Amino acid sequence: MDQWWEQLRPVGVTVISVLVIVHALAATVWTGGHLVLDLGVLPRALRAQRAK
Repeated sequence: MDQWWEQLRPVGVTVISVLVIVHALAATVWTGGHLVLDLGVLPRALRAQRAK
């Protein structure tokens, strides 16, 4: 039985392209999380002069 990624090969999808897409999505989530912390949580914590 063929692996699932071998069935996608006729469509033109390679393992590298899937890895690049997964990496780009993970980097987007990571960057978004840091933006939320930097622009939302950190200013309120600094104004309240609390680390929690």
